[in-house]
Amino acid sequence: MPENAVKTRKAFYVNPKDGYLNREPGTANQANLITNPDMMNTMLKQNMQGIAHMLMFSAIGSLFQGFILAQVPFPLGVKFKGMLQQGIYVHALDPTYVSSMSW
Repeated sequence: MPENAVKTRKAFYVNPKDGYLNREPGTANQANLITNPDMMNTMLKQNMQGIAHMLMFSAIGSLFQGFILAQVPFPLGVKFKGMLQQGIYVHALDPTYVSSMSW
């Protein structure tokens, strides 16, 4: 890197008046966000969606345990087998098949 570029970048970061490293931190803090009713409503919605997804995926896993649900349309290596075929212990099965536990 040229010396002129290094000096320019250094001036940008450490300038005492308006340098990037000498800026004041933002005034918004977590306490103000939590007391905002809209933010609390958004957090509640996200938590409820997470619970719904967890219940849906656990139901799929328990109903279709040991079944193959899908096949990936592109070739995969053997290292993906443990990630995509949980609950199925067949060594000769192609790694592109996805089990219900992994889904």
